[in-house]
Amino acid sequence: MRPETLYEYVKFLNKNNDVDFIYSDNDLIDEYGNRYNYKFKPGWSPELLLSYAYTSHFKFYRKSVFIDLGGFRKEFDGCQDYEFNLRLAEKTSEIGHIPKILYHWRSVPGSTARSGAEKPESLIRGIKAVQGIIDSRGVNATVIQPDFAREKRVGIYKLDFSPENYDEKVTIIIPTKDGVDVLKACIESIENKTTYRNYEILVINNNSTTKNVETYLNEKGIRYINIKTEAFNYSYINNKAVEQVDSEYILFMNNDIEVISPNWLLEMVGIMKSSEKIGAVGAKLLYPDNSVQHGGVIITNSPVHAGKKYPKDSLGYLAFNGVVRNFSAVTAACMLTRKSVFEGVGGFDSEKFPVSYNDVDYCLKLKEKGYSIVQNPYALLYHYEGKTRGRGVDPQEREFFNRKWNKYFKEGDPFYNPNLSKDGNFDILI
Repeated sequence: MRPETLYEYVKFLNKNNDVDFIYSDNDLIDEYGNRYNYKFKPGWSPELLLSYAYTSHFKFYRKSVFIDLGGFRKEFDGCQDYEFNLRLAEKTSEIGHIPKILYHWRSVPGSTARSGAEKPESLIRGIKAVQGIIDSRGVNATVIQPDFAREKRVGIYKLDFSPENYDEKVTIIIPTKDGVDVLKACIESIENKTTYRNYEILVINNNSTTKNVETYLNEKGIRYINIKTEAFNYSYINNKAVEQVDSEYILFMNNDIEVISPNWLLEMVGIMKSSEKIGAVGAKLLYPDNSVQHGGVIITNSPVHAGKKYPKDSLGYLAFNGVVRNFSAVTAACMLTRKSVFEGVGGFDSEKFPVSYNDVDYCLKLKEKGYSIVQNPYALLYHYEGKTRGRGVDPQEREFFNRKWNKYFKEGDPFYNPNLSKDGNFDILI
């Protein structure tokens, strides 16, 4: 523990006296006193907690809450604080984070700080702890260690979904203007690779100059709507499309997306159904060279994509590139949401954000309403960014966004530690 630790916690409490649990950043310290492996954590992230015990071991709880929940359970010795935090997260969201290294976790022989293999029973009990929470919610999922976690012998977990347990109808909305070859590659990858069966595709044919798109869709028997606009307005055409949908689950998808993992849609629906508090789920999108194009959106000096250019299989800093976790936003290049939630916040803002930032603005509106935004890296697709419409940000839209969400620039993104680089690549600044 640092000399200033208790002072920092009391100072935080004086400003936030309603919190029930506080955690801080930490590092590791070996038997020779060497400090290493700085862990600069995000603010409170309930879905990340299901992936692993990211808050670590220094515990600062409200006594009454600790007693009411029955404290630690002996049958979870080795991960007793993790199991307690999972139960705590079901009862309260009054949880604070101090983005400073305030304790040093001893990494000595026999400690799980060295390896989960030192106490293999703690990994088994970790699975049991997460499964208990999922079962209490009535979620149809089995908690497993993904292959990489088993190989590295670390306590990282994921929810495994079986197709027979999920049949909610999903409408996949895909806007296009001409570009029939791009659209064809997108649709055929969905049809040929997707294991989830209860979906329909709705194409928005916006300002196409030929009949090629309609001819292709008619031949395939795919539903489409023609929408004419004076200029491209992504928000407007998608809002109009949603009005034509009777599914509760809607997936917005760019036409330059291609499926990689057959379980991509099952993963997104499964995560969405794992908590009624989740408002939007994003996917991991790759460039053609298999580096990351999108791994979640972080609000720093502007909205940036997390982990951009990371290798596909790299776990990244604190495994953030490889686990389900919370973000402030995800891209609508492939985003799942609920129709009722979408309509409840007025959909995309077609006046202020016709082309850029509409998805980020939408996610932040959800966040203001108390919903979580979740990134699922197990939903894996290619994104050939800007193939049909090109790229670029309108300066006026940037100005609107910066003014509307100014508090994120002043206070920082709650899901991105201020000790990390502003480019979203998790480089440590100290």
